Amino acid sequence: MRPTLATSPSAVEAAALEATARLHFPTLPADHPRAWRWFLPLEPNETIVGLGERPGSMLQRGRRAVMWNSDNFSYGPDAERLYQSIPFWITIRRGRARGIFIDDTHRVGFDVGRKREAVFEAAAEDGDFQVYWLEGPTVREVVERFAALTGRPPLPPLWALGYQQCRWSYATQDWVERVARGFREPHSVRRPLHRHRLHRGLPVVHRELRALPNFPGMIAGLGKLGFRIVSIVDPGLKVDPAWSVYADGAARGYYVKNPKGADWVGTVWPGASVFPDFTRPEVREWWGSLYAPLVEAGVAGFWNDMNEPSVFDGP
Repeated sequence: MRPTLATSPSAVEAAALEATARLHFPTLPADHPRAWRWFLPLEPNETIVGLGERPGSMLQRGRRAVMWNSDNFSYGPDAERLYQSIPFWITIRRGRARGIFIDDTHRVGFDVGRKREAVFEAAAEDGDFQVYWLEGPTVREVVERFAALTGRPPLPPLWALGYQQCRWSYATQDWVERVARGFREPHSVRRPLHRHRLHRGLPVVHRELRALPNFPGMIAGLGKLGFRIVSIVDPGLKVDPAWSVYADGAARGYYVKNPKGADWVGTVWPGASVFPDFTRPEVREWWGSLYAPLVEAGVAGFWNDMNEPSVFDGP
């Protein structure tokens, strides 16, 4: 396959303007210096899979995708973007698979033969044109090489690989215990049990443990039934000066800043929220210390909700 890259100022401007109208990009200035567009030919029987995270079929021919994280909790089957952006796809042509990964964290849009049946198009509003071409010839080999390139996660404990029960939200200790006992009927299997509380992120336990009068005892009892408890961690902290966790982080200057040097405020589950700056070691150390009450109570694992940067009111 021979790619075509738009590099002249006029071609780049044309690509940016078309992308604005067709791939849901915000309006770009006419002199935008780094927008790019890339074309690849599509054969009639070529299969394209990937470009996650999105709902619907794994087959991407005739679809569009936008790599721009969106907390789209009411999405439908044709949503073009969701919580994660993975600008990687696998093409299977004449029985041979190869993977393509675009290393660009700016907004990137893809048209997989929807506008023109024989053309795969990628367009970015900014960023360097860095593309990794991963040869197969099998899909398995492509995925292995992609994992080697981007990093493999550590193997989770075996108990985490089974069926898991989660909902938003179990309001009382009695409710949690009744649900657990229900899973111990003869037809049930052993599984982890998530306590899904999202309103204030991880430090919610400092306020909401009042609904669980014996949290360590509850976990111990569930353990006897074969359950392990996983708590959700949500690093979007509600702006609330009366809340000790928020106030402590604000006093230390630990939150992400806007260009003017003030705390950057976005909207997630609690409403107006701030976000710890995890690029700083001291912030990571502080955030990690907030896990202590849960670990000491016997919580077996943590689910990093909102682990990807995403807000409700973003572009």
